[in-house]
Amino acid sequence: MPRCRTVRPDVVRLFLVDVHRHEQNELETKLTNERDPETRKALQQELDECLERVAQAHEDGDWIEVKRELNAGETRRVFTGLVKSMQAGEKAELNPEQVGKTKLLEYIVDWSLVNFDGSRLPFSAAALDSQDQDTYREIDKAVDLHEEAIEKERAERKNVRTGGTRSSPTSLSAVS
Repeated sequence: MPRCRTVRPDVVRLFLVDVHRHEQNELETKLTNERDPETRKALQQELDECLERVAQAHEDGDWIEVKRELNAGETRRVFTGLVKSMQAGEKAELNPEQVGKTKLLEYIVDWSLVNFDGSRLPFSAAALDSQDQDTYREIDKAVDLHEEAIEKERAERKNVRTGGTRSSPTSLSAVS
């Protein structure tokens, strides 16, 4: 049976606390491997601050729902949305206002963020722009980590052996 190459429209919920847990794991690893007492002290302070962010993010319970992966058209829109101009043989000129944002707009389907009155804030480009810088960075990092995980999954699938240890000849004449 032929393989379906169409991207399945799956949606994944990402909790923003996981961004801070990821940072916590990285800091703990650095702290474990660090020998210099001054650097260890600075890393410990950074870790303590990170643990506070983990606790706050856990209490907030905020999440975003994203597409599991982008299809070819969505991927092209990410690129074309951030390019200001492009000439053959030259580097593309990017629109700094759109860098990073076009990816978020293609990936995010929904979120749990609320308005000033506590009501759910519908996801939109304007709503994304209205977030404070820390929240925007959390959202951006969550999508980046999601993309990395999907890319790693894709690479692992490619590396799974499909049976034989030798490749078959590309031409039947090579067999004779």
